[in-house]
Amino acid sequence: MANDMKSRFRLFRRGNGIFFCQDRESGTQSSLRTKDQREAERLINARNEAQDQPGFALQIARTYLAAADPTMSKRT
Repeated sequence: MANDMKSRFRLFRRGNGIFFCQDRESGTQSSLRTKDQREAERLINARNEAQDQPGFALQIARTYLAAADPTMSKRT
């Protein structure tokens, strides 16, 4: 990510090969439940983007939901 501010979430790997996420503000750590570095980076980028642009993240979520269930938009 090429911005001047530090990203809120950072990626690291523990000795067992599992990737984790650390919140720089609260210090909390959580497992990303993957050993695949590309997948872990994608998850971290998604968290950071959601933090930076909450409305954009909601629109992406709606797009994924519509692709998974095309009838969702017709429900009330």
